[in-house]
Amino acid sequence: MRVVVVLALLVACGGSPSPKSPAPPADPPVDPPVDASTPDTLTAGAARILRTHLPTATITIAEPLLLKVDTWELSLDKPWKMCGQEPLDCDAYTRQYLRRAVSTFTEERTASTAALRAIVRHRDQVAAYQVRAEGKLITEPLAGDLAIVYVLDRPEATQWLKDDHLAALQLTRAGAIERARQNLAAHLGVLPTQRLPEHGLDMIATGEYYESSRLLEHGLWKDVAASMPNGLIVAVPSNDVVLYGDDTAGARDAMGAIARDIFSKAEIPVSSTILRWTADGWAAP
Repeated sequence: MRVVVVLALLVACGGSPSPKSPAPPADPPVDPPVDASTPDTLTAGAARILRTHLPTATITIAEPLLLKVDTWELSLDKPWKMCGQEPLDCDAYTRQYLRRAVSTFTEERTASTAALRAIVRHRDQVAAYQVRAEGKLITEPLAGDLAIVYVLDRPEATQWLKDDHLAALQLTRAGAIERARQNLAAHLGVLPTQRLPEHGLDMIATGEYYESSRLLEHGLWKDVAASMPNGLIVAVPSNDVVLYGDDTAGARDAMGAIARDIFSKAEIPVSSTILRWTADGWAAP
């Protein structure tokens, strides 16, 4: 105790230099105002903000309202729509949206098997994804003009699944595909059917982002196919709509017309092609 007192007296009397005080914490970066006058300015501004908060990430502009953060993609569609509807709230909403994205990228970079999903898209769209990802995506053909791309579905962004992720997932390529399909089935649940009696068809349209991926649940469709006297036909004109029915000439005509109409107006179009269920998988005409 005496040593402590002496040292304290020496410091008080100037006999020994005082220890250097720790530097105050750095102020958090000040984000520039959000300019949402055009999709390009909003995208460029969001990229600048993300580069400030994620200095070790590679952030590039893929296209207006779409950023790439390393191998992830971040859509700015929601802030853009919000800024158009509520201009006074644009800045605050966009900053909050980007803060959540930063949190997601920072806290969840480790791959999680629970986030694995499978997405059914037109094969040309999947090919475009491959080009953007430099040919490293895990994809498969499905049937007709449809293909499957596998992803890690995060709260604020979707990350394409690549072979590079398999080690972190501790899964083989086949194991990751199987787990993605299991997760998808658990997420989608039962078929929420809506009858279209005037066309002799059934439709699934609940606004679910992964609705078109129901085609991957082959066993689920087996009982549906057994109930169809002439066999089961389906179409997935958009990501959130599935059409199906008995394979008759009238049903095919109606399904083709409805599918083409939905496809032409969809935010995320998939295909107007009609497929037929078989024991070995979906078959194109």
